Amino acid sequence: MSLSELYSEEVNQYRKTGKLQVEPSQALTMLLLDKKDDFFPTDVNIEHFYHDYEDEIKADALKVEDDFDLESPKDNDKFWKTYGSAIEVLFDGITQMSLMSGEDVYQYCYGDEKGDTKVKKIGGIK
Repeated sequence: MSLSELYSEEVNQYRKTGKLQVEPSQALTMLLLDKKDDFFPTDVNIEHFYHDYEDEIKADALKVEDDFDLESPKDNDKFWKTYGSAIEVLFDGITQMSLMSGEDVYQYCYGDEKGDTKVKKIGGIK
């Protein structure tokens, strides 16, 4: 299952039950890692990297907020508190795990949290 399929499954589960099964940052991680190869390590500093890709990251964060009926963080500190780990996983996936697919990076970072193997490598190395 791809990360976009896993994300869609989480959204569908939320719509059925009304309960959020994943943290907002984990949902954002799914979206960002699904297109991991569209990002490049523009700098060794995560804050500079974020600045370079702020529009793309915030667009996906807005999608998470819309899909899961979440309130948008009003200031930058709250945004980082809510979504910082997703940005860190993406940044580490690009800079330190560049040969791994987005699915493999996700699996490495979040493990098998639900007791099954939902995320499998698709094709070769992306």
